[in-house]
Amino acid sequence: KIDGMMPKDAGVQKDLYLFVNGKEYNLRPMQDFQPDQTLLTWLRSVGLTGTKLGCGEGGCGACTVSSSHYDSISQKVVHRAVNACITPVCAMEGCHVVTVEGIGNSRIGLHPVQKRLSDKHGSQCGFCTPGFVMSMYSLLRNNPTPNEHEVEHSIDGNLCRCTGYRPILEAFKTFCPAEPHTDTNKSNGCCNGAAQVPYNASAEMEFPLQLLPAKYVARDLQLQGSRCTWYRPTALSSLLALKAQFPTAKIVVGNSELEIERKFRSSNWEVLVCTTHVPEMNELRNAVNGVHIGSAVTLSRIYDHLSQLVSTKEAHSTYNFKAMLQQLRWFAGTPIRNVAAIGGNICNASPISDLNPVLMAARAVFTLVKVDGTTREISARDYFKERMYRQTHLGPDELLLSVFVPETKPLEFSQGYKVSRRRDDDIAIVTAGLRVRLEQKPEGLVVVDCGFAYGGMAASSVNARKTEEFLIGKTLSHELIRQALEVLPDDLPLADNAPGGMIEFRKTLSASFLFKFGIFVLQQVSPAAVDPAEQSAATPYSRPVSSGLQHYTETG
Repeated sequence: KIDGMMPKDAGVQKDLYLFVNGKEYNLRPMQDFQPDQTLLTWLRSVGLTGTKLGCGEGGCGACTVSSSHYDSISQKVVHRAVNACITPVCAMEGCHVVTVEGIGNSRIGLHPVQKRLSDKHGSQCGFCTPGFVMSMYSLLRNNPTPNEHEVEHSIDGNLCRCTGYRPILEAFKTFCPAEPHTDTNKSNGCCNGAAQVPYNASAEMEFPLQLLPAKYVARDLQLQGSRCTWYRPTALSSLLALKAQFPTAKIVVGNSELEIERKFRSSNWEVLVCTTHVPEMNELRNAVNGVHIGSAVTLSRIYDHLSQLVSTKEAHSTYNFKAMLQQLRWFAGTPIRNVAAIGGNICNASPISDLNPVLMAARAVFTLVKVDGTTREISARDYFKERMYRQTHLGPDELLLSVFVPETKPLEFSQGYKVSRRRDDDIAIVTAGLRVRLEQKPEGLVVVDCGFAYGGMAASSVNARKTEEFLIGKTLSHELIRQALEVLPDDLPLADNAPGGMIEFRKTLSASFLFKFGIFVLQQVSPAAVDPAEQSAATPYSRPVSSGLQHYTETG
Protein backbone atom coordinates (compact mmCIF):
# COMPACT_ATOMS: atom_id res chain seq x y z
CA LYS A 1 0.00 0.00 0.00
CA ILE A 2 1.17 3.49 -0.81
CA ASP A 3 0.32 6.09 1.80
CA GLY A 4 0.87 9.59 0.51
CA MET A 5 3.93 9.50 -1.69
CA MET A 6 5.91 6.45 -0.53
CA PRO A 7 5.31 3.31 1.57
CA LYS A 8 5.41 4.17 5.28
CA ASP A 9 7.83 1.36 6.10
CA ALA A 10 10.28 2.15 3.30
CA GLY A 11 12.72 4.02 5.53
CA VAL A 12 12.21 7.15 3.49
CA GLN A 13 14.73 9.96 3.92
CA LYS A 14 13.21 13.44 3.87
CA ASP A 15 16.23 15.68 4.00
CA LEU A 16 19.17 16.22 1.66
CA TYR A 17 22.56 15.02 2.86
CA LEU A 18 25.69 16.11 1.00
CA PHE A 19 29.13 17.63 1.39
CA VAL A 20 30.39 20.79 -0.29
CA ASN A 21 34.10 21.59 -0.19
CA GLY A 22 34.52 19.24 2.75
CA LYS A 23 31.65 20.74 4.74
CA GLU A 24 28.69 18.60 5.78
CA TYR A 25 25.14 19.74 4.97
CA ASN A 26 21.74 18.43 6.07
CA LEU A 27 19.25 20.45 4.04
CA ARG A 28 15.51 20.61 4.68
CA PRO A 29 13.09 21.06 1.76
CA MET A 30 11.37 24.44 1.53
CA GLN A 31 13.51 25.82 4.36
CA ASP A 32 16.96 25.38 2.84
CA PHE A 33 16.17 24.60 -0.80
CA GLN A 34 13.42 23.76 -3.29
CA PRO A 35 13.42 20.30 -4.92
CA ASP A 36 13.33 21.81 -8.42
CA GLN A 37 16.26 24.11 -7.63
CA THR A 38 19.51 23.72 -9.52
CA LEU A 39 22.81 23.11 -7.82
CA LEU A 40 24.07 26.40 -9.25
CA THR A 41 21.37 28.59 -7.68
CA TRP A 42 21.77 26.82 -4.34
CA LEU A 43 25.57 27.17 -4.35
CA ARG A 44 25.35 30.86 -5.10
CA SER A 45 22.69 31.30 -2.40
CA VAL A 46 25.16 30.07 0.21
CA GLY A 47 27.90 32.42 -0.98
CA LEU A 48 29.82 30.14 -3.36
CA THR A 49 29.68 32.55 -6.28
CA GLY A 50 32.81 31.32 -8.05
CA THR A 51 30.52 29.01 -10.01
CA LYS A 52 29.09 31.17 -12.81
CA LEU A 53 25.82 31.27 -14.71
CA GLY A 54 26.48 31.48 -18.43
CA CYS A 55 24.15 29.88 -20.93
CA GLY A 56 21.93 28.19 -18.33
CA GLU A 57 21.54 25.07 -20.49
CA GLY A 58 24.75 23.10 -20.02
CA GLY A 59 26.40 24.38 -23.17
CA CYS A 60 29.19 26.73 -22.09
CA GLY A 61 30.72 25.11 -18.99
CA ALA A 62 31.04 28.29 -16.89
CA CYS A 63 29.06 26.56 -14.12
CA THR A 64 31.18 23.39 -14.00
CA VAL A 65 31.82 21.86 -10.59
CA SER A 66 33.19 18.48 -9.51
CA SER A 67 30.84 15.88 -8.05
CA SER A 68 32.31 12.86 -6.29
CA HIS A 69 30.55 9.70 -5.11
CA TYR A 70 31.43 6.16 -4.14
CA ASP A 71 30.70 3.77 -7.00
CA SER A 72 29.66 0.37 -5.69
CA ILE A 73 30.36 -1.30 -9.05
CA SER A 74 33.99 -0.25 -9.40
CA GLN A 75 34.31 0.02 -5.60
CA LYS A 76 36.10 3.32 -5.78
CA VAL A 77 35.38 7.03 -5.55
CA VAL A 78 34.46 8.54 -8.92
CA HIS A 79 34.91 12.23 -9.70
CA ARG A 80 32.76 13.85 -12.39
CA ALA A 81 32.65 17.30 -13.92
CA VAL A 82 28.99 18.37 -14.01
CA ASN A 83 27.07 21.43 -15.15
CA ALA A 84 25.66 23.00 -12.00
CA CYS A 85 23.22 25.11 -14.05
CA ILE A 86 21.13 22.06 -15.00
CA THR A 87 22.03 19.61 -12.23
CA PRO A 88 19.28 19.46 -9.57
CA VAL A 89 20.59 20.04 -6.09
CA CYS A 90 18.59 16.93 -5.08
CA ALA A 91 20.74 14.83 -7.41
CA MET A 92 23.75 15.58 -5.21
CA GLU A 93 22.40 13.60 -2.24
CA GLY A 94 25.20 11.38 -0.99
CA CYS A 95 27.80 13.25 -3.06
CA HIS A 96 30.73 15.52 -2.34
CA VAL A 97 30.55 18.69 -4.42
CA VAL A 98 33.77 20.64 -4.92
CA THR A 99 33.66 24.16 -6.32
CA VAL A 100 36.47 26.43 -7.42
CA GLU A 101 36.55 27.99 -3.93
CA GLY A 102 37.20 24.57 -2.41
CA ILE A 103 40.46 23.82 -4.17
CA GLY A 104 42.42 27.02 -3.57
CA ASN A 105 42.58 30.80 -3.67
CA SER A 106 45.06 33.65 -3.41
CA ARG A 107 44.86 33.70 0.40
CA ILE A 108 45.49 30.05 1.19
CA GLY A 109 47.37 29.23 -2.00
CA LEU A 110 46.34 28.29 -5.51
CA HIS A 111 45.65 24.77 -6.63
CA PRO A 112 48.16 23.53 -9.27
CA VAL A 113 45.47 23.80 -11.96
CA GLN A 114 44.76 27.42 -11.00
CA LYS A 115 48.45 28.27 -10.70
CA ARG A 116 49.43 26.85 -14.08
CA LEU A 117 46.50 28.51 -15.80
CA SER A 118 47.59 31.82 -14.31
CA ASP A 119 51.23 31.28 -15.22
CA LYS A 120 50.32 30.55 -18.83
CA HIS A 121 48.00 33.55 -19.11
CA GLY A 122 44.98 31.35 -19.70
CA SER A 123 42.48 33.75 -18.15
CA GLN A 124 41.37 37.11 -19.52
CA CYS A 125 37.92 38.24 -18.40
CA GLY A 126 37.90 35.24 -16.05
CA PHE A 127 34.23 34.33 -16.40
CA CYS A 128 34.91 30.92 -17.94
CA THR A 129 37.97 30.20 -15.81
CA PRO A 130 36.27 28.45 -12.84
CA GLY A 131 34.60 26.01 -15.22
CA PHE A 132 37.83 25.19 -17.05
CA VAL A 133 39.62 24.75 -13.74
CA MET A 134 37.00 22.35 -12.38
CA SER A 135 36.89 20.29 -15.58
CA MET A 136 40.65 19.80 -15.42
CA TYR A 137 40.50 19.18 -11.66
CA SER A 138 37.93 16.42 -12.18
CA LEU A 139 40.11 14.79 -14.83
CA LEU A 140 43.16 14.82 -12.56
CA ARG A 141 41.23 13.33 -9.65
CA ASN A 142 40.39 10.32 -11.83
CA ASN A 143 43.63 10.23 -13.79
CA PRO A 144 46.66 12.07 -12.34
CA THR A 145 48.72 11.51 -15.50
CA PRO A 146 46.45 12.19 -18.49
CA ASN A 147 47.65 12.33 -22.06
CA GLU A 148 47.05 15.33 -24.27
CA HIS A 149 44.01 13.87 -26.02
CA GLU A 150 42.41 13.23 -22.64
CA VAL A 151 43.08 16.81 -21.58
CA GLU A 152 41.42 18.20 -24.68
CA HIS A 153 38.54 15.76 -24.36
CA SER A 154 37.93 16.79 -20.74
CA ILE A 155 37.31 20.46 -21.63
CA ASP A 156 35.15 19.84 -24.71
CA GLY A 157 32.18 21.21 -22.77
CA ASN A 158 33.90 24.49 -21.82
CA LEU A 159 33.85 27.59 -24.00
CA CYS A 160 36.16 30.60 -23.81
CA ARG A 161 35.27 33.82 -25.61
CA CYS A 162 38.41 35.83 -24.81
CA THR A 163 41.80 34.18 -24.93
CA GLY A 164 41.23 31.47 -27.42
CA TYR A 165 42.27 28.05 -26.25
CA ARG A 166 46.02 28.05 -26.82
CA PRO A 167 47.15 29.33 -23.38
CA ILE A 168 44.49 27.24 -21.62
CA LEU A 169 45.63 24.07 -23.34
CA GLU A 170 49.28 24.94 -22.80
CA ALA A 171 48.61 25.26 -19.09
CA PHE A 172 46.68 22.03 -18.77
CA LYS A 173 49.03 19.98 -20.94
CA THR A 174 51.79 20.59 -18.41
CA PHE A 175 50.04 17.83 -16.44
CA CYS A 176 50.97 15.34 -19.18
CA PRO A 177 54.37 14.10 -18.03
CA ALA A 178 54.85 11.65 -20.88
CA GLU A 179 54.32 14.28 -23.55
CA PRO A 180 56.32 17.38 -22.60
CA HIS A 181 55.95 20.42 -24.84
CA THR A 182 59.31 22.10 -24.76
CA ASP A 183 58.00 25.10 -26.65
CA THR A 184 55.54 25.90 -23.87
CA ASN A 185 58.28 25.79 -21.23
CA LYS A 186 60.59 28.30 -22.87
CA SER A 187 60.97 31.59 -21.12
CA ASN A 188 61.51 34.67 -23.26
CA GLY A 189 61.20 37.12 -20.46
CA CYS A 190 57.45 37.66 -20.32
CA CYS A 191 56.14 34.15 -19.69
CA ASN A 192 56.82 31.85 -16.77
CA GLY A 193 58.95 29.05 -18.14
CA ALA A 194 60.00 27.42 -14.87
CA ALA A 195 59.86 23.65 -14.70
CA GLN A 196 56.56 22.43 -13.29
CA VAL A 197 56.39 20.45 -10.07
CA PRO A 198 54.73 17.06 -10.74
CA TYR A 199 51.07 16.93 -9.76
CA ASN A 200 50.60 15.31 -6.35
CA ALA A 201 47.17 13.65 -6.13
CA SER A 202 47.71 12.74 -2.47
CA ALA A 203 47.57 16.42 -1.53
CA GLU A 204 43.94 16.73 -2.63
CA MET A 205 40.98 17.04 -0.31
CA GLU A 206 39.93 13.59 0.89
CA PHE A 207 36.54 12.15 0.07
CA PRO A 208 34.36 12.37 3.20
CA LEU A 209 34.42 9.17 5.27
CA GLN A 210 30.75 9.75 6.07
CA LEU A 211 29.88 9.01 2.43
CA LEU A 212 31.73 5.70 2.22
CA PRO A 213 29.75 2.42 2.48
CA ALA A 214 30.78 1.82 6.08
CA LYS A 215 28.76 4.88 7.17
CA TYR A 216 26.44 5.79 4.31
CA VAL A 217 23.66 3.74 2.74
CA ALA A 218 21.49 5.29 0.04
CA ARG A 219 17.81 5.31 1.01
CA ASP A 220 14.62 6.21 -0.79
CA LEU A 221 14.24 9.99 -0.92
CA GLN A 222 11.08 12.04 -0.63
CA LEU A 223 11.81 15.76 -0.79
CA GLN A 224 8.61 17.77 -0.84
CA GLY A 225 8.69 21.41 -1.81
CA SER A 226 6.16 24.10 -2.52
CA ARG A 227 6.22 23.51 -6.27
CA CYS A 228 7.08 19.83 -6.67
CA THR A 229 8.18 16.68 -4.88
CA TRP A 230 11.37 14.81 -5.70
CA TYR A 231 11.65 11.05 -5.27
CA ARG A 232 14.65 8.79 -5.53
CA PRO A 233 13.62 5.14 -5.21
CA THR A 234 16.36 2.58 -4.60
CA ALA A 235 14.43 -0.46 -5.85
CA LEU A 236 12.51 -1.19 -9.03
CA SER A 237 9.42 -2.12 -7.02
CA SER A 238 9.39 1.32 -5.38
CA LEU A 239 9.80 3.00 -8.76
CA LEU A 240 6.90 1.05 -10.24
CA ALA A 241 4.72 1.90 -7.24
CA LEU A 242 5.40 5.59 -7.80
CA LYS A 243 4.68 5.25 -11.51
CA ALA A 244 1.38 3.55 -10.70
CA GLN A 245 0.32 6.37 -8.40
CA PHE A 246 1.70 9.20 -10.53
CA PRO A 247 1.52 8.10 -14.18
CA THR A 248 2.47 11.58 -15.45
CA ALA A 249 5.52 11.90 -13.18
CA LYS A 250 8.69 12.96 -15.00
CA ILE A 251 11.63 10.55 -14.86
CA VAL A 252 14.94 12.29 -14.16
CA VAL A 253 18.54 11.14 -14.48
CA GLY A 254 20.77 13.91 -15.82
CA ASN A 255 18.05 16.57 -16.13
CA SER A 256 19.77 17.91 -19.27
CA GLU A 257 16.48 18.09 -21.20
CA LEU A 258 13.98 18.74 -18.41
CA GLU A 259 15.84 21.74 -17.02
CA ILE A 260 15.82 23.38 -20.45
CA GLU A 261 12.09 22.78 -20.72
CA ARG A 262 11.53 24.19 -17.24
CA LYS A 263 13.80 27.19 -17.68
CA PHE A 264 13.09 28.23 -21.23
CA ARG A 265 9.67 26.76 -21.97
CA SER A 266 8.04 27.40 -18.56
CA SER A 267 7.30 23.69 -18.02
CA ASN A 268 6.64 22.51 -14.48
CA TRP A 269 6.01 19.09 -12.96
CA GLU A 270 4.53 18.28 -9.58
CA VAL A 271 6.35 14.95 -9.34
CA LEU A 272 9.96 14.20 -10.33
CA VAL A 273 11.31 10.66 -9.97
CA CYS A 274 15.07 10.08 -10.12
CA THR A 275 16.16 6.58 -11.24
CA THR A 276 19.90 6.89 -10.61
CA HIS A 277 19.74 4.38 -7.74
CA VAL A 278 17.51 1.68 -9.28
CA PRO A 279 19.92 -1.26 -9.79
CA GLU A 280 18.19 -2.78 -12.82
CA MET A 281 18.35 0.55 -14.64
CA ASN A 282 22.04 1.08 -13.91
CA GLU A 283 23.31 -2.28 -15.08
CA LEU A 284 25.89 -2.76 -17.82
CA ARG A 285 26.00 -6.46 -18.62
CA ASN A 286 27.76 -8.33 -21.41
CA ALA A 287 25.89 -11.16 -23.10
CA VAL A 288 27.09 -13.81 -25.51
CA ASN A 289 25.79 -11.87 -28.49
CA GLY A 290 25.68 -8.28 -27.32
CA VAL A 291 25.47 -5.92 -24.37
CA HIS A 292 22.58 -4.96 -22.06
CA ILE A 293 22.52 -1.30 -21.02
CA GLY A 294 20.24 -0.07 -18.24
CA SER A 295 18.18 2.97 -19.17
CA ALA A 296 19.77 5.10 -16.41
CA VAL A 297 23.37 4.31 -17.39
CA THR A 298 25.21 7.52 -18.24
CA LEU A 299 26.73 8.15 -21.65
CA SER A 300 30.22 8.37 -20.14
CA ARG A 301 29.88 4.90 -18.62
CA ILE A 302 28.60 3.53 -21.92
CA TYR A 303 31.52 5.09 -23.78
CA ASP A 304 34.07 3.56 -21.43
CA HIS A 305 32.39 0.14 -21.49
CA LEU A 306 32.02 -0.03 -25.27
CA SER A 307 35.61 1.16 -25.72
CA GLN A 308 36.75 -1.76 -23.61
CA LEU A 309 34.65 -4.20 -25.62
CA VAL A 310 36.02 -2.87 -28.90
CA SER A 311 39.58 -3.36 -27.64
CA THR A 312 39.03 -6.91 -26.38
CA LYS A 313 36.52 -8.59 -28.71
CA GLU A 314 36.96 -9.78 -32.28
CA ALA A 315 36.81 -6.84 -34.64
CA HIS A 316 33.98 -8.20 -36.79
CA SER A 317 31.65 -8.35 -33.77
CA THR A 318 32.05 -4.73 -32.65
CA TYR A 319 30.82 -2.58 -35.53
CA ASN A 320 27.57 -1.62 -33.76
CA PHE A 321 29.62 -0.63 -30.72
CA LYS A 322 31.99 1.40 -32.88
CA ALA A 323 29.03 3.19 -34.48
CA MET A 324 27.76 4.17 -31.03
CA LEU A 325 31.22 5.35 -30.03
CA GLN A 326 31.41 7.49 -33.17
CA GLN A 327 28.30 9.32 -32.00
CA LEU A 328 29.14 9.44 -28.30
CA ARG A 329 32.54 11.01 -28.99
CA TRP A 330 30.84 14.18 -30.24
CA PHE A 331 27.73 14.00 -28.05
CA ALA A 332 27.38 17.31 -26.17
CA GLY A 333 30.29 17.92 -23.76
CA THR A 334 31.93 15.89 -21.02
CA PRO A 335 29.84 17.37 -18.15
CA ILE A 336 26.64 16.44 -20.00
CA ARG A 337 27.81 12.92 -20.85
CA ASN A 338 28.75 12.42 -17.21
CA VAL A 339 25.12 12.73 -16.10
CA ALA A 340 22.88 12.19 -19.13
CA ALA A 341 21.48 8.67 -19.57
CA ILE A 342 20.76 6.66 -22.68
CA GLY A 343 17.14 6.29 -21.58
CA GLY A 344 16.61 10.03 -21.63
CA ASN A 345 17.94 10.27 -25.16
CA ILE A 346 15.58 7.51 -26.27
CA CYS A 347 12.44 8.62 -24.43
CA ASN A 348 12.80 12.30 -25.36
CA ALA A 349 12.61 11.07 -28.96
CA SER A 350 14.36 14.10 -30.41
CA PRO A 351 14.15 14.14 -34.22
CA ILE A 352 17.84 15.07 -34.35
CA SER A 353 19.07 12.53 -31.81
CA ASP A 354 22.68 11.41 -32.19
CA LEU A 355 22.13 7.90 -30.84
CA ASN A 356 18.64 6.83 -31.84
CA PRO A 357 19.35 6.34 -35.57
CA VAL A 358 22.33 4.12 -34.69
CA LEU A 359 20.21 2.03 -32.30
CA MET A 360 17.50 1.72 -34.96
CA ALA A 361 19.95 0.64 -37.65
CA ALA A 362 21.67 -1.81 -35.28
CA ARG A 363 18.36 -3.57 -34.57
CA ALA A 364 18.71 -2.76 -30.88
CA VAL A 365 15.92 -4.02 -28.64
CA PHE A 366 14.28 -2.00 -25.86
CA THR A 367 12.82 -3.71 -22.78
CA LEU A 368 9.81 -1.91 -21.34
CA VAL A 369 8.40 -2.62 -17.88
CA LYS A 370 4.79 -2.06 -16.81
CA VAL A 371 3.76 -0.91 -13.37
CA ASP A 372 2.67 -4.49 -12.58
CA GLY A 373 6.23 -5.69 -13.20
CA THR A 374 5.61 -7.42 -16.53
CA THR A 375 7.96 -6.64 -19.40
CA ARG A 376 7.82 -6.55 -23.15
CA GLU A 377 10.39 -6.02 -25.88
CA ILE A 378 10.20 -3.72 -28.86
CA SER A 379 12.69 -3.14 -31.65
CA ALA A 380 14.32 0.27 -31.66
CA ARG A 381 13.28 0.77 -35.28
CA ASP A 382 9.61 0.34 -34.30
CA TYR A 383 9.71 2.28 -31.02
CA PHE A 384 9.39 5.77 -32.48
CA LYS A 385 6.20 6.89 -34.20
CA GLU A 386 7.65 7.93 -37.53
CA ARG A 387 7.17 11.54 -38.61
CA MET A 388 5.36 12.36 -35.36
CA TYR A 389 7.22 14.84 -33.19
CA ARG A 390 8.55 13.25 -29.98
CA GLN A 391 5.98 10.44 -30.07
CA THR A 392 6.82 6.84 -29.12
CA HIS A 393 5.09 3.53 -28.49
CA LEU A 394 5.89 3.68 -24.77
CA GLY A 395 2.63 3.14 -22.88
CA PRO A 396 1.43 5.52 -20.14
CA ASP A 397 1.93 2.71 -17.58
CA GLU A 398 5.39 1.73 -18.86
CA LEU A 399 9.00 2.71 -18.31
CA LEU A 400 12.08 2.01 -20.39
CA LEU A 401 14.06 -0.58 -18.43
CA SER A 402 17.03 -1.44 -20.63
CA VAL A 403 18.55 -1.49 -24.09
CA PHE A 404 20.13 -4.49 -25.81
CA VAL A 405 22.68 -3.75 -28.54
CA PRO A 406 23.61 -6.85 -30.56
CA GLU A 407 27.07 -7.70 -31.77
CA THR A 408 27.66 -7.71 -35.50
CA LYS A 409 28.31 -10.90 -37.44
CA PRO A 410 31.06 -11.63 -39.99
CA LEU A 411 30.56 -9.48 -43.10
CA GLU A 412 28.26 -7.14 -41.17
CA PHE A 413 29.23 -3.47 -40.96
CA SER A 414 27.79 -0.49 -39.10
CA GLN A 415 28.65 3.20 -38.94
CA GLY A 416 27.35 6.34 -37.23
CA TYR A 417 27.39 9.78 -38.86
CA LYS A 418 26.75 13.31 -37.65
CA VAL A 419 27.22 16.77 -39.07
CA SER A 420 26.79 19.89 -36.93
CA ARG A 421 28.02 23.44 -37.12
CA ARG A 422 31.01 22.51 -34.98
CA ARG A 423 32.38 19.17 -33.86
CA ASP A 424 32.35 19.60 -30.10
CA ASP A 425 29.38 20.37 -27.89
CA ASP A 426 26.84 21.11 -30.62
CA ILE A 427 23.46 19.88 -31.77
CA ALA A 428 23.27 17.92 -35.01
CA ILE A 429 21.97 19.08 -38.37
CA VAL A 430 21.67 15.53 -39.74
CA THR A 431 22.59 12.21 -38.13
CA ALA A 432 22.49 8.65 -39.42
CA GLY A 433 23.02 5.06 -38.40
CA LEU A 434 23.78 2.73 -41.32
CA ARG A 435 24.27 -1.04 -41.19
CA VAL A 436 24.53 -3.81 -43.78
CA ARG A 437 25.10 -7.56 -43.59
CA LEU A 438 26.55 -9.40 -46.57
CA GLU A 439 26.70 -13.04 -47.50
CA GLN A 440 29.07 -14.70 -49.93
CA LYS A 441 27.18 -16.32 -52.80
CA PRO A 442 28.21 -17.54 -56.27
CA GLU A 443 27.31 -14.19 -57.81
CA GLY A 444 29.31 -12.28 -55.20
CA LEU A 445 28.66 -10.56 -51.90
CA VAL A 446 24.91 -10.20 -51.56
CA VAL A 447 23.06 -7.85 -49.19
CA VAL A 448 20.96 -10.09 -46.91
CA ASP A 449 20.03 -7.52 -44.28
CA CYS A 450 20.45 -3.79 -43.70
CA GLY A 451 19.23 -0.96 -41.53
CA PHE A 452 19.34 2.71 -42.49
CA ALA A 453 17.99 5.33 -40.07
CA TYR A 454 18.26 9.10 -40.12
CA GLY A 455 17.80 12.00 -37.74
CA GLY A 456 17.19 15.59 -38.82
CA MET A 457 15.21 14.58 -41.89
CA ALA A 458 11.68 14.45 -40.44
CA ALA A 459 9.72 15.16 -37.26
CA SER A 460 11.23 11.97 -35.83
CA SER A 461 14.11 9.63 -36.44
CA VAL A 462 13.07 7.64 -39.51
CA ASN A 463 13.93 4.35 -41.20
CA ALA A 464 14.85 4.48 -44.89
CA ARG A 465 12.68 1.44 -45.58
CA LYS A 466 12.43 1.78 -49.37
CA THR A 467 16.20 1.98 -49.68
CA GLU A 468 16.59 -1.05 -47.41
CA GLU A 469 14.11 -3.07 -49.46
CA PHE A 470 15.80 -2.03 -52.68
CA LEU A 471 19.19 -3.33 -51.51
CA ILE A 472 18.08 -6.68 -50.08
CA GLY A 473 19.09 -9.55 -52.35
CA LYS A 474 21.36 -7.47 -54.61
CA THR A 475 25.08 -7.93 -55.14
CA LEU A 476 27.26 -5.24 -53.60
CA SER A 477 28.96 -2.99 -56.15
CA HIS A 478 29.76 0.64 -56.80
CA GLU A 479 26.84 0.74 -59.22
CA LEU A 480 24.50 -0.56 -56.52
CA ILE A 481 25.53 2.29 -54.25
CA ARG A 482 24.73 4.78 -57.02
CA GLN A 483 21.30 3.20 -57.54
CA ALA A 484 20.56 3.29 -53.82
CA LEU A 485 21.31 7.02 -53.80
CA GLU A 486 18.53 7.49 -56.33
CA VAL A 487 16.04 5.65 -54.09
CA LEU A 488 16.99 7.43 -50.84
CA PRO A 489 15.15 10.73 -51.55
CA ASP A 490 11.85 8.83 -51.59
CA ASP A 491 12.52 7.84 -47.96
CA LEU A 492 13.57 11.32 -46.85
CA PRO A 493 11.32 13.94 -48.41
CA LEU A 494 11.74 17.45 -47.05
CA ALA A 495 9.29 20.24 -47.79
CA ASP A 496 10.74 23.60 -48.75
CA ASN A 497 9.40 25.07 -45.51
CA ALA A 498 10.49 22.18 -43.23
CA PRO A 499 11.54 23.24 -39.71
CA GLY A 500 15.26 23.76 -39.42
CA GLY A 501 15.73 25.11 -42.92
CA MET A 502 18.85 24.25 -44.97
CA ILE A 503 16.70 21.89 -47.04
CA GLU A 504 19.11 21.20 -49.90
CA PHE A 505 22.05 20.94 -47.53
CA ARG A 506 20.28 18.34 -45.39
CA LYS A 507 19.29 16.34 -48.46
CA THR A 508 22.88 16.40 -49.63
CA LEU A 509 24.14 15.34 -46.21
CA SER A 510 21.79 12.37 -46.05
CA ALA A 511 22.97 11.19 -49.45
CA SER A 512 26.63 11.77 -48.58
CA PHE A 513 26.30 9.58 -45.49
CA LEU A 514 24.98 6.70 -47.59
CA PHE A 515 27.74 7.22 -50.16
CA LYS A 516 30.43 7.31 -47.46
CA PHE A 517 29.02 4.14 -45.93
CA GLY A 518 28.93 2.35 -49.26
CA ILE A 519 32.55 3.22 -49.97
CA PHE A 520 33.50 2.18 -46.43
CA VAL A 521 31.91 -1.26 -46.88
CA LEU A 522 33.53 -1.72 -50.30
CA GLN A 523 36.90 -0.89 -48.79
CA GLN A 524 36.44 -3.58 -46.15
CA VAL A 525 35.49 -6.38 -48.56
CA SER A 526 36.93 -5.36 -51.94
CA PRO A 527 39.43 -2.49 -51.74
CA ALA A 528 40.30 -2.79 -55.43
CA ALA A 529 36.72 -1.87 -56.34
CA VAL A 530 37.08 1.60 -54.83
CA ASP A 531 38.16 4.42 -57.11
CA PRO A 532 41.28 6.06 -55.61
CA ALA A 533 39.57 9.44 -55.98
CA GLU A 534 36.80 8.24 -53.66
CA GLN A 535 38.85 6.46 -51.00
CA SER A 536 38.91 9.46 -48.68
CA ALA A 537 35.11 9.28 -48.38
CA ALA A 538 35.51 6.29 -46.07
CA THR A 539 38.24 7.84 -43.92
CA PRO A 540 36.85 8.56 -40.45
CA TYR A 541 37.32 12.01 -39.01
CA SER A 542 40.30 12.23 -36.68
CA ARG A 543 41.53 15.38 -35.02
CA PRO A 544 45.16 15.60 -33.94
CA VAL A 545 46.21 17.20 -30.68
CA SER A 546 45.85 20.96 -30.94
CA SER A 547 48.84 23.25 -31.14
CA GLY A 548 49.34 27.00 -31.46
CA LEU A 549 51.89 29.78 -31.49
CA GLN A 550 51.90 33.33 -30.18
CA HIS A 551 54.35 35.86 -31.57
CA TYR A 552 55.25 38.84 -29.42
CA THR A 553 58.01 41.40 -29.06
CA GLU A 554 59.84 42.01 -25.81
CA THR A 555 59.80 45.57 -24.57
CA GLY A 556 61.81 47.25 -21.86
